[in-house]
Amino acid sequence: MSNYKELSNFGKVLIKKMFGKSIKIDNEVKANENQNVVKNDEIVKKSEIKNNIQNEEIIISDGMVKIPNKSFKCDITEVTVLQFEKCIEVGKCSKKNYKANNFNSKCNLETNNKKHPMNCVNFYAAEEFCKWAGKRLPSKDEWEYIAKAGKNYKYSGSDNVDSVAWYKDEKTYETGKKKSNDYKVFDMSGNVWEWTNSFVESNSMKYYILRGGSFINSDEKKLQITSEMNTLPENFSSDFGFRCVKDE
Repeated sequence: MSNYKELSNFGKVLIKKMFGKSIKIDNEVKANENQNVVKNDEIVKKSEIKNNIQNEEIIISDGMVKIPNKSFKCDITEVTVLQFEKCIEVGKCSKKNYKANNFNSKCNLETNNKKHPMNCVNFYAAEEFCKWAGKRLPSKDEWEYIAKAGKNYKYSGSDNVDSVAWYKDEKTYETGKKKSNDYKVFDMSGNVWEWTNSFVESNSMKYYILRGGSFINSDEKKLQITSEMNTLPENFSSDFGFRCVKDE
């Protein structure tokens, strides 16, 4: 049994089929056309949800969304500093695998940026956290499937990069503040590059793949769904972060 306790305040939200005409929240409370659904500390209008799903069932629970036609769920945001601190507190995330603000002023740990993505992490930190949380890192193909969300946009959720991504900047931003993709997953373009469990080998060394681009990138191509980079698993950067998936 996992020691991980989700920090999000929202309960289970079941958004049914039938072209978004019915929303079920916790104890069978139905939302009318003008009501809002509160999840992950933000308000999402029912009309927005209706426009984003047609024939798929989208289930959001404990900060994760069930990915349609797949046997796993995905974090709807990148892992935040607030979440990662819990792993540190119980001694399950090794200090050697992450850096704090005293290492680099752009690192979010030990600042007030609690709802920003946990950055300045290497592959092992991401892997440790997901394992402690009873989850795992996605493969690069799983990541891309989630980012596409059944659409053919250039970026995750839109062809308009500014509507979905934080980029061309000097810092990260609070997760979940840009437009989500159609699976209700946020920030898969921009904010921080995200570690995956996929790798390429060269000269008997493994280079792990990151996806999504980051706040540092000024070239919009780096933020496209198909963009990727790879690096050694022990490497840190202020624009490296991650999210987890959970098998069902």
